[in-house]
Amino acid sequence: MNSNHYDIVIIGGGLVGLSLAFALANQPLRIAIVEAISVATKTQTDFDMRAVAISDGSRQILQALTIWEQLATTACPIMKVHVSDRGHFGASKITAKAENLPALGYVLNMTMLNEVMYRHLTTLKNIDFLCPATLQDLQVTADGYQMTIDQPQKSQQLSAKLVIAADGVHSKTRQLLGITTATQDYQQYGVITTVGLANDHQHVAYERFTTSGPLALLPLPDKRSGLIWCVNKANADQLRQLTERDFLTKLQRDFGYRLGRFTKVGKRQIFPLQLICAQEQVRPGLLLLGNSAHNLHPVAGQGFNLSLRDVFTLAQRIISAQQQQRDFASYEFLLDHVNQRQADQDRVIRFTDRVVKTFSNKVLGLAQLRSKGLLAMELMPFIKSSIINMNTRD
Repeated sequence: MNSNHYDIVIIGGGLVGLSLAFALANQPLRIAIVEAISVATKTQTDFDMRAVAISDGSRQILQALTIWEQLATTACPIMKVHVSDRGHFGASKITAKAENLPALGYVLNMTMLNEVMYRHLTTLKNIDFLCPATLQDLQVTADGYQMTIDQPQKSQQLSAKLVIAADGVHSKTRQLLGITTATQDYQQYGVITTVGLANDHQHVAYERFTTSGPLALLPLPDKRSGLIWCVNKANADQLRQLTERDFLTKLQRDFGYRLGRFTKVGKRQIFPLQLICAQEQVRPGLLLLGNSAHNLHPVAGQGFNLSLRDVFTLAQRIISAQQQQRDFASYEFLLDHVNQRQADQDRVIRFTDRVVKTFSNKVLGLAQLRSKGLLAMELMPFIKSSIINMNTRD
């Protein structure tokens, strides 16, 4: 075994971990990224697209990180969001023009975003990308953390002043340190896929609340939309097993014809939907980021946008600490960062949770309240603006 010391070790090389490394790439810091899944396996077909929706505020962050220019040509702008409740009166339309924005948001190819950051980071001498590699052990030391990393045919010891846990909802880092979580099971499963369209989507995103759960369609290039369909377990199993024709028929029946006719469906992925919040986000020399810290229901598309704000704020603070020769791995520094971000995190978590419970509840009378709520959003623009502003940079 050999020993390597780093200023920062990031456990998890997904969007959140890579974003932090990218934001700190030009700093005099030695950084290691530990990622379990080989980049070579993160592929997709020509039709399927792993999509992530970002707000205009997140676009500004990516622009500040000098990465947006490489993504802009393939990003699909969202110019309008249409929200409705199936079978009930009331709908709301939020437009970029009314909000005085170039776009309400953008849908990015997640694989491409990963690849752009990965290609740049692997050219830098101060960043080591260990992949595929898994964290096996993590121990507190006087100067930070000592960890054992397993790679094919070898293991090695790493040490770091600061460990960033960005290894997802089932964080191994969190488990090794005994950090508990508060979990709320929504009794729903997310069905994720790509659907083909007979007509152009006109850059409109749709949020449709149905009796089985919320359904979202995000505009993609080439007459496609990304589908997120939230249903109970029985319906999820049924949707997984349906033929392409029967799946499209059911989707058409639940969604309607606002997008015209659905023509094709890609590979279907299904996963449980829960609100999971770590009971601790910070310890001396340790910080949880992304889904390791807070995993949200996808109904409002807030998860990655919130995490990107967390990442950008953290990177700016670390850079400032470096310039002022302050210890960015100290408990006081990390706790101050978490306290600064807490209000934004709490606001987004409460909003998402409230939307899920309101639009998934079948209690008599709530349907009328939902319709009135959608109508209120349409008649009172400041309510819509507050939702847009939730995703702006601090």
